[in-house]
Amino acid sequence: MAGNKFVLAAADDRLPEVLAYGTYKARVIPPALSTLLQQYDHLLSLLPIEAHHRSVPAFSGRAVLPLLSSIRSQGHPYNSACPFFLNADSVLSSERCVVGCVATALEQILTYYQRVYTLQDTLKGWTTKNYQIPDINPGATVDSRLILPHYTGAESAASIDAVARLSYYLGQAVHMNWGLRESGANTYRALEPLQRVFGLKYVHYLDSYKYDPSAWVAAIRNEVESGRPVYCAGNVQHLGGHAFVLDGQDKAGNFHVNWGYGGDYDGYFNLDILYFPEPLGQETEVGKGEGFFANREVLFLHPDSLSVELPDTLQRTGTEIVIDSVHILDAPTRDIYTRIRLFVRNRATYPLTTPFALFTNLPSDTDTLRQADYVGITSATLQPGEAKTLLLHARFRKLGQRILRLTPDDRQVFSFDTLTVVAGSGAQLTFSEPLLTFPSDSLVRITLSVENAAGSYRSGQSLVYEIIPGLDVSVQGTRHPKYIYLNGGESMRDTVLFTALVPGQTYTLLVRSPWKVVRQVSFTLPATTAVRSAEVVGREVWHRLDGLRVARPSEPGIYLRNSKKIIVR
Repeated sequence: MAGNKFVLAAADDRLPEVLAYGTYKARVIPPALSTLLQQYDHLLSLLPIEAHHRSVPAFSGRAVLPLLSSIRSQGHPYNSACPFFLNADSVLSSERCVVGCVATALEQILTYYQRVYTLQDTLKGWTTKNYQIPDINPGATVDSRLILPHYTGAESAASIDAVARLSYYLGQAVHMNWGLRESGANTYRALEPLQRVFGLKYVHYLDSYKYDPSAWVAAIRNEVESGRPVYCAGNVQHLGGHAFVLDGQDKAGNFHVNWGYGGDYDGYFNLDILYFPEPLGQETEVGKGEGFFANREVLFLHPDSLSVELPDTLQRTGTEIVIDSVHILDAPTRDIYTRIRLFVRNRATYPLTTPFALFTNLPSDTDTLRQADYVGITSATLQPGEAKTLLLHARFRKLGQRILRLTPDDRQVFSFDTLTVVAGSGAQLTFSEPLLTFPSDSLVRITLSVENAAGSYRSGQSLVYEIIPGLDVSVQGTRHPKYIYLNGGESMRDTVLFTALVPGQTYTLLVRSPWKVVRQVSFTLPATTAVRSAEVVGREVWHRLDGLRVARPSEPGIYLRNSKKIIVR
């Protein structure tokens, strides 16, 4: 290219279109770049040789650096106004309930606008067996200008009080179900009190189910490109949910996510996956089904009145999607996973995003939704006439004869065959020592043998491989999930590949099942050239928020160190 610039493009559809770009001076390929090209050859030899056709990117907007500088978690000091918890033995907890992700995400957005929030109406309280929430009267005020981006323990009482009270007020507004380990609430409940009590003039709720998929994403992009962070929530297939903030986007159209996990995993993600333990570009097929991709909903928020054209809602009936068949691949067993395969088809003339919530009922149940035992949820975006096969790892909790049912919208219900859920917790899994091989100095292949020594009980549990930089296993690492389905006496040999590792870096591998560490080993990646060994400086890798790698920063600002957000003052 002109001006001593180069672009390294892939000739194989299994790699990204652009591998690298920049400037050059020499006419000879440097050793490090030559080695990099060899690494791509190694990587291609490990990937399946199947046809992959790149789709034309739908994104044509601009990159937006993360709007938020805040780092949040749900414990102290953010929960300093949350209630204490009265336990079943009538002993009041010594610690306060955690804030809850819904309130945490809302607090970050309201704080971003640096306003004084004065309650315009009463926030009604309530009483449970675990705590009492009093009314908060109109006139109560929180000055979000006192709230800091990050709290390290040396803050003023006023700044702690401000973030704690705003978080608590927002929790009360959504009728938070507070707990000591987790606190939950329904996103939709925020809509009315944000307007009536907090006085926000621009409040809109968009459920992905009710919008054209492209229009829904385009509306989110418009918010981010206009400098307005977006509240987002979704569910994983095992029914758990989380709320977080979309506050930026890269040139490829991936959204920057502030997860509210103390800065851990904040980064760019594909909106259709949202599985934070797998970095962008390192997603696995199983991992794609583990993210917060189901029941996605967003809130657009601003203190002032805004004139924004929002997409039209679809007139959904719940019958646009046809369930062609449902196959249960394993004997339904209580408290372990069972594979269920759905064959779904969009018979509408327009694209749709639809969740599929599976549940069971007793044959005698008369109110199917209220009496439901939900076993899992999945989701799909389907073009007109498109059919897809979906695999769900369901978990039954009720024994006996049950009717399997499905709902896309909590109104329309599809009924399937009656099944029998049996008890069976006797699987006895044994794990070999993991075998590690290094196809290149940035890849590690892990091979593990698993056997179910039980005579008659099948297994159905998760298996998680986690690689952590260094030796400190208290920090979070990259995780690749799997599932183990073995009948009694069966064994399997499992393989997983971790990519984009740092040559010469020491890592710790944790093998978890289901979350208990069953194998642990530390290893150091080979460093074949001095150039690539020099990449590791004190085992710290620093990036700016725009993704550009930098040396250890000396200028004040917010940086990413080993993928964790750090404030340099």
